[in-house]
Amino acid sequence: MLPVAQKQVEQWLSLVDAQNYEASWERAGTFFKQQVTVSQWQSVAQKVRKSFGAVQSRSVQSATVTTDVPGAPDGNYVILVFHAMVTHKQKAVETVTAIEEMGAWHVVGHFVR
Repeated sequence: MLPVAQKQVEQWLSLVDAQNYEASWERAGTFFKQQVTVSQWQSVAQKVRKSFGAVQSRSVQSATVTTDVPGAPDGNYVILVFHAMVTHKQKAVETVTAIEEMGAWHVVGHFVR
């Protein structure tokens, strides 16, 4: 489960890295799309990109499997924490939450600090 989830999350992150925010929104999970419109996502993602800069590299720090995420519906989740090297900060931490929907993993949360 984890290798498949990680691969699908990394594919989603590659869309964000390429600034293809509309495609990343389309491939996100249902809960994500219910919380933010495509235009809101584009606006927020562009602001974060401007603040942190381009991702030069990222590696997984931790992976957690759970069925309970606060504020989200029950389901099979994977929470991946990445260390990222970005152009405007020495280090960034990306936390990505994905849910299994229709046999695939879809991002429902993406936070950078």
